[in-house]
Amino acid sequence: MISFDRDQQLIAFLIGLIILMIYFVRPLSGPLSFSQDNRGAGQGDQVHEVFIEVQGMVKRPGVYSFDKNPSCVEAIQEGGGIVEGLVLKTCDRTPTLESGDRLIVVKKNEYEAGIEIADMDAAGQLVLGIPLDINNVDSESLDVIPGVGRHLAERIVQFREEQGPVMNLDDLLKVRGIGKKKLEKLRPYLTIK
Repeated sequence: MISFDRDQQLIAFLIGLIILMIYFVRPLSGPLSFSQDNRGAGQGDQVHEVFIEVQGMVKRPGVYSFDKNPSCVEAIQEGGGIVEGLVLKTCDRTPTLESGDRLIVVKKNEYEAGIEIADMDAAGQLVLGIPLDINNVDSESLDVIPGVGRHLAERIVQFREEQGPVMNLDDLLKVRGIGKKKLEKLRPYLTIK
């Protein structure tokens, strides 16, 4: 019988999640291109680099790709609009969303809907190539990053709580268990906002 270690299981899970995301995102939003550079794109090609999860009281919940940061209304329209019988009140946050945001349309009362904004879960962000904000994730989210593990994730959060916000990813070298090689492997998965 073949057995897989924790990192191999995580990689298999992420690959499966990527396949599911592509299956659900592709038919609703057109062809995906992960290129950040559209100089070589033909006229019919679309460059999608902003991913927004739309959930709640919309007709087609899911993850949608945009070629620029969408407004709340544009994201809701991509999700098929608000379910029948509800009217959207104002957007409670800035009019544009950022890649990795989760927009949730919630029912405020019998006729009105409102909007809540949160972050996508860590695994979803990583599958879509969106780095996690080191200063705003919990240890469970950090544990999803290949090579981190539960104990290192807890040490990173403890370091952040004791030292304050991480100002530069190189500060993570002060965390026990993170050397230069480990930090270079973690860099693509982390950002500072």
